[in-house]
This record gives sequence, C-alpha cells and structure tokens, in this order.
Amino acid sequence: MSEYDVPGIQNSLASYYNPAIIGDYALSNDPGAILRSPAWRENDARRTELTRSTTVGATIRQWLRKFNTAPVPADFVPVIRYSEVLLNYAEALVRSGNAVTPLAINLLNAVRGRSAPAAAYTVAELAIPADFLNALYLERRIEFWEKA
Repeated sequence: MSEYDVPGIQNSLASYYNPAIIGDYALSNDPGAILRSPAWRENDARRTELTRSTTVGATIRQWLRKFNTAPVPADFVPVIRYSEVLLNYAEALVRSGNAVTPLAINLLNAVRGRSAPAAAYTVAELAIPADFLNALYLERRIEFWEKA
C-alpha cells in the first residue's frame, strides 16, 4: 500500500480507526465488549500490541494500533490472515465430527499461544464441542475485533 493506493477521500481504514486523522471508531468499552472480557487475559500481548489509548476530554478511549500511518493512510491491509485459516480449520474439524480432537486444540493454541503462551487450552478443559466453540469464538473476537 502507498499513498497512491488510497481509494478516495476518507475511504481508507486509517480514516476511520486512527484518532490522528478522523478516528470515528474507537473500540467499545461497554460491558459486553471484548476489551472487558475476563476471558481475555491481561497478560495477552494482543492487549498492548493491538491497541493504544488516548484521552478525549475526561474519557480514556482505546483505538486499534493497526492503520496508524498519518496523514497518508498507507497501511497494509491483508485480505485473509493465517490465524483466520487456523481458526476456520479447527472449527471445521470439531463441527464435522462433533468431537474435539487434539489437532483442533493445537490449532486453537497456535493462535492463542503466540500472544499468551502461558494460557494454552487443554483437551480436558475443552472436551465438549460447545465449550471448544465458545473458546474459539472468543479467540476470533480477539483476533478480528468482532462484536458479541
């Protein structure tokens, strides 16, 4: 990406997610938001590597650290990420066999483990498919900032 790839005025991701430009979309700190989830551990590196804080008036707001070039919004925007492939594969394994396999756990841990190595899931902890899928959905929300 370069300054010549921007699709138009206020149409790049930085235009929406960067407080230095326009910054319309701060991350939600509402009770159901992923930032407040107790399941997203405080020592997970994604908490500090993917977000930053700014003070707006008397309120501290969280922003994505991605898309932070300004004033020229030239951040690389991947279409698909490897973590998405791993999570999709793990979900497909569990849904197709209606059972949690060691491979599915390993795939889930490959995504979580690079940011929170001490927080690996175990087969015993996620033996029931519904529990596994809930853990997978949590990781997907953290990785891709999905709403609840």
